[in-house]
Amino acid sequence: MSATMSSAKSDARQADDTGASFRHAFQLFLYGLPGLALAFPLIPFAVYLPTFYAEDKALGFTAVAVALFLSRLIDMVSDPFVGKLSDSTKSDALRRKGWMAVGGVIASAALIRLCLPGEAVTPLYLGAWSAVLYIGWTMVMIPYQAWGADIARNEAETTRFTTSREAWSLVGMLCALALPLFTDAAILPLVPQILIPIGAGTLVLAMLSLPNGDIARTRRKASSLLAIVRTPQMRGFGTVWFFTATASAIPAALFPLYVSEVLKGTDAQKDLAILVYFAAAVLAMPVWAHAAKGANKKRIMALGMAVVCLAFPFATLLGAGQIAFFYVICVITGCALAAELTLGPAVLADIAKARHHLGHAEVASHFAIWGMISKLAFAFAILLAFGALGASEAVTGGAVPPLVIALVYALLPALLKLMATRRLWQISSASD
Repeated sequence: MSATMSSAKSDARQADDTGASFRHAFQLFLYGLPGLALAFPLIPFAVYLPTFYAEDKALGFTAVAVALFLSRLIDMVSDPFVGKLSDSTKSDALRRKGWMAVGGVIASAALIRLCLPGEAVTPLYLGAWSAVLYIGWTMVMIPYQAWGADIARNEAETTRFTTSREAWSLVGMLCALALPLFTDAAILPLVPQILIPIGAGTLVLAMLSLPNGDIARTRRKASSLLAIVRTPQMRGFGTVWFFTATASAIPAALFPLYVSEVLKGTDAQKDLAILVYFAAAVLAMPVWAHAAKGANKKRIMALGMAVVCLAFPFATLLGAGQIAFFYVICVITGCALAAELTLGPAVLADIAKARHHLGHAEVASHFAIWGMISKLAFAFAILLAFGALGASEAVTGGAVPPLVIALVYALLPALLKLMATRRLWQISSASD
């Protein structure tokens, strides 16, 4: 009789564990899914929007560049305000979800105006609606990132929620990259038609199904952004992220130039290389998340960055027609990139939650600072990369030599990432 009762209890526990695992997996799925819609427009807006307004709408490249640059400045300034406002909102239900809902409406309206403009537009029209779109996107994205940290009950769950969000974001980018393969229609008008229904549906489903999170229900004091930046953990990891993000942004900006001028590749080969790179990152994310389970996340992330430092410089040795070797480099570096995408935000969330345990409610503010660092890194990368190419033009008095393009594209980022890797390894050792 006793053995029968013991067996029944064991079966019940196993059933409870199975049910809990299923519920947790479903939570991860629902939380990450909106990332697909949030990342989907990044590629079309980077590739198609500037040319559309410069040529089709006859604004000219200079006017478009100035308009988009100024809108990005406004976007960067909006990050800390959104972070602070989200953290300081008193209502538990509105602290994350409310800002996401309002931001989604604002971003949707701006998306329609940008992708479906009237006949006559001005640089002010482009700049203003771009700024509105970026602000709306920030109002969704920063609370969304903080919400994942709120829901996670421990460091292992933080990694899982981050992995789900970033994996679905990469899937969204892959879908955007693949879109031209399935239609001959103009891409920009399709973006709001695809994005708004999917984005609204996934966000509403997630907000109705998932809890607010433990941190959101706790009344705590908030620090200034400057006080957060000055903390040793944020200062150290923020420095690492700035340099590794700069190192990642340089090849992103020079990728078309590298493929066309160094490898002499076609547009189809360029598109395939991008797909291979991001597909490798998506497939490798669960591997890095599993590797970090119960381990030092910073050290595992540093190992992934070290792989990039070792593999990427080989791109400087390639020449015309060697696109197949470049695909191999894309696979290796894409898999290694997954370590940063998976563990970088997870480490940040851990830092924010550690501050929470000390009596501070400022998770969204941490992600706002993170966003500002990323945007500054991108701007610095553009300045560094194109400044180096401009200096080469001045020296040679003509076109930039392919070797110089290859060195700036692959060797310079590897050196920057090596600095970040060394610093991250030092931080990881100190945290043991």
